[in-house]
Amino acid sequence: MSPEPSVDAAAEPGAGEQLAAELVSFAALVVKLRAECPWDRAQTHRSLRRHLLEEVYEVLEAIDALPEPPLCDGAVVAGERYGHLEEELGDLLFHIVFHATLAAEGGRFTLADVVRQVDAKLRRRHPHVFGPEPGAAAEDGALEAGWEQLKRAEKGRTSAMDGIPEALPALLGALKVQKRAEAAGLESSTEAAALARLRAALDVGAAGRDEAWLGSLLFDAVVLARHRTLDPESALRAATDAAREEFRRLEDS
Repeated sequence: MSPEPSVDAAAEPGAGEQLAAELVSFAALVVKLRAECPWDRAQTHRSLRRHLLEEVYEVLEAIDALPEPPLCDGAVVAGERYGHLEEELGDLLFHIVFHATLAAEGGRFTLADVVRQVDAKLRRRHPHVFGPEPGAAAEDGALEAGWEQLKRAEKGRTSAMDGIPEALPALLGALKVQKRAEAAGLESSTEAAALARLRAALDVGAAGRDEAWLGSLLFDAVVLARHRTLDPESALRAATDAAREEFRRLEDS
């Protein structure tokens, strides 16, 4: 069994000072790019949106490429793949600092404000860690439900569906809607019920196989994924990758 991560890992002698120095230096680099690079100087929050999205997907791709434990791909390959993730996380960090720099230029907020805000938010949303009884045991389901309730109260949302980004990929969006409904006690579909609906949908005649039929079928597939604690987005990506490789094999045969 792997040892539990130490909460004092960042408190080792000099670690905090080194991290602070690196972040200050990096923030200064972004400010310099804004001042002296024509491309960086021309960017806005909106113009960077596409690039930010691309970086997020590149981070996900690097994560998907990580070897499963034990490191059956060998230490060298594993090191290369973790090195790739390190690089992609750096690119994502650049965008975070860039957006904070743009906001600071407009007098909106600074990178320090971003850090303070998320630090305070995570402390509020982890009462089982930072509350009056830290270390109290809690089930994963209860933690997730509590997390959603805290967010809803903080943001003054009147519906459990408020705050779900419309730009989410369709499968991920369906999973988010279902989880929100479940946490609010509005959804109680069982795995067996979802399977029954899927079997019934497969028996629908050709005339009824329209977009609404397909949407319901996919939505129930997400219900199955949720009950199995599976990520439907990752599952479909893995199946697509496998099909891509099979098609390439057929091309070469």
